[in-house]
Amino acid sequence: MNSRLLSPQQKDANRLRRNQRNAQRQACRRRERLLADLAMLAGGESAAQLLSPHENLDMLTAHLACAKALMARVGRTFRRTRIEVSGQLIADTQPAPQRPMRVLQQQNRGRVWPMLLADAIEAAQPLTLVEAMTAITRHAENGVSPHVLLDFCVRASGLAWETAAQVLHERNLIPAAFSSWDIRAIRAARKFWNQYREGRDAYRAAVSAGDVVAMEDWALFESEELADLLPGLHVPRLLRRSVYLTNLVRDRQGLTLDIHSFSRLPLIQHPL
Repeated sequence: MNSRLLSPQQKDANRLRRNQRNAQRQACRRRERLLADLAMLAGGESAAQLLSPHENLDMLTAHLACAKALMARVGRTFRRTRIEVSGQLIADTQPAPQRPMRVLQQQNRGRVWPMLLADAIEAAQPLTLVEAMTAITRHAENGVSPHVLLDFCVRASGLAWETAAQVLHERNLIPAAFSSWDIRAIRAARKFWNQYREGRDAYRAAVSAGDVVAMEDWALFESEELADLLPGLHVPRLLRRSVYLTNLVRDRQGLTLDIHSFSRLPLIQHPL
């Protein structure tokens, strides 16, 4: 059609539709590149099996920003599993960034008390039941706290938590029987420390991959992993991230988890 026969309004409408078509083609090409990267990352595996059904839907239909964040998470997960993680301290560590100024309000904090096992005893594996009870008795005579003693008993002997608590009480190794609430709190503290060790391994893997700079004894958690580490955690909306770096600080006030963004921006302190 002769453009001279079109009104200015028609030309503007045509230009708008043309720009929309170009934007859609560019978005499709970007999404295809993301899917190709995902297939390369998966290697011989089916790329779709790496993601949940909801994540597969997001990868195919959600906004590109969401798909890119999902791709970054999958990449970190694959590097974490493929890079051999050393238990040694990372060489050439950088100084830690400034601690966050904000402190999370009490009602928004996770309901877990890791200080119960801050001085936990390492349990040599494997131990027979007789060896475990001998070590438990020795630690009890040395004045180890009942919480730490129960944790050590479970890990050294392999007994269930309730059974171990009953054994300690019947053998007069603790001053009073544990309540069911006490046992749940100690179990939650043990889960916290186990998961935090995994977060430290994930951080060392990210350092080895060159994703982050090396800092001593830090940990890395996806948003879902941090929520599982601190049950009941509610991060203010403006401070939410898809992945966090954390640092445990122990001082006279107790134990505090400093939460930072992946780029080391200080976000918030979580007293524990």
